[in-house]
Amino acid sequence: MKLRKKYIKKSVVLLVAAALVCAPIDVMLMSSDIVYAEEAKVKSISASYSGGNVLVGEEIDRTKLTVTVTYENGTSEEIKDYTLTSTKVAEEGLNLMMVIYQGKTANFYVYGKKITSMAVNYSGMPLSVGNSVSKKDIKVFASFTDGSSGEVKDFKILDGEIKSVGENVIHISCNGQVLKQSVYGIAPKTVAALFATYNGNKVTVGSSINPDDLIVTATYKDGSSEVINNYVLVPAVIGTTGTQNVTANYQGHTVSFNVEGIAKEIKEISAKYVGGPIGVGYSVHPNAVEVTATYNDGSKGKITEFNLLGGSITYVGYHIVTVEAAGCKAEFIVQGVEQQKIDFTNSCEFKITNGKNTGKVTISLPGHIDKTHIKGKEVASAAVSKIVSRAIKKSNYIAFEIEAVNEAVEEEFPMVMKIEIPKEYKLADTVLFYTPNRKSVIGQLNTDPLTPNIIVATIYNPGTYILSYKPETK
Repeated sequence: MKLRKKYIKKSVVLLVAAALVCAPIDVMLMSSDIVYAEEAKVKSISASYSGGNVLVGEEIDRTKLTVTVTYENGTSEEIKDYTLTSTKVAEEGLNLMMVIYQGKTANFYVYGKKITSMAVNYSGMPLSVGNSVSKKDIKVFASFTDGSSGEVKDFKILDGEIKSVGENVIHISCNGQVLKQSVYGIAPKTVAALFATYNGNKVTVGSSINPDDLIVTATYKDGSSEVINNYVLVPAVIGTTGTQNVTANYQGHTVSFNVEGIAKEIKEISAKYVGGPIGVGYSVHPNAVEVTATYNDGSKGKITEFNLLGGSITYVGYHIVTVEAAGCKAEFIVQGVEQQKIDFTNSCEFKITNGKNTGKVTISLPGHIDKTHIKGKEVASAAVSKIVSRAIKKSNYIAFEIEAVNEAVEEEFPMVMKIEIPKEYKLADTVLFYTPNRKSVIGQLNTDPLTPNIIVATIYNPGTYILSYKPETK
């Protein structure tokens, strides 16, 4: 096992003669009695998955994954605090998965399978006209590409109401397919009374009652009875904390029962990174992260209010980034690359001119930002002539403004801008300046040549930019 403690206490050995009767001795260890030891360094990790084949789109069983770390001192142990680059199986056949722990990586494979055929079975009784099929009475079985078969629980009944006496065909949606199942309908009966039994737990405010937890039974005047599945609940969702009375309605009859409402709280979160590799010096943007919360009622939903911890890319390689929300944490992995990939597929583009010379500006935008959210416009030369004369002296220049429609878009900076300089300009004598207020110039921006007539620069704020051309005098 790895040495987890940061210190080892020296053994205190008391040699006592066998014939002596010793009184209790208090031993106090001074600071000099503690020897500090360095934690063993990780040499490598290995991963082995013992679970079965996984349906494409579903997550692997992490309890079947064994990750072992080997230390430089020769010891090894199984660990649980590793991070997976992905937990879902993406395609049929072998899926390469990666584990990361303290900068070390290990690969393992999981076989993905797809559904080849499905069959439906209805296990319920004939239903009276007006009632509907319960999901509890439907089972869907599937055959898979790996030769296995099993029950599929993720399906939806599209039209389960019984509308006529005799055969009724209902439709079930599962894995992108629509299946048919016959259910026999019997003549409607006259309801004498309704009874309700709620077997569920407390329900979070804003959520509805799980139908699996409620049994509504109708007794008929002929002495028979039937479980009702298409009752109407009032209220449909729990609106307050504490005891709340709920009424089930069916064919003009009602029955009431109590449900305990509780505040909705996040119990755990999961995070998925949907962006690409990030260049060193850049950071993960929250809009490139999908965070799903699991609540105390078992429901799930995406959330947008969360914090990113360790989102700055500081080296080439894999980075583990932590998401925090409501006291819960989750991790995801981002690949750091030497240079940020610049993609102008989604971009804001506009022309710039001073009346004599004309160029073109293109700003690369994140995929979730609409190009109308960044605006570029010309700025009259007279509006910046004073600061140009002070900072740049005499030159041929073009001024232009970059605006963000709101503060949320401003937070997307920095962005990459490329400028196609006027044909009259020479690249070596062209520089770019920035002014936030048209009163003072912050300084000259670093630019890189992309082609003989295009320069690229990283811009960190909206504001006024000045493209200056001042040929060197010989």
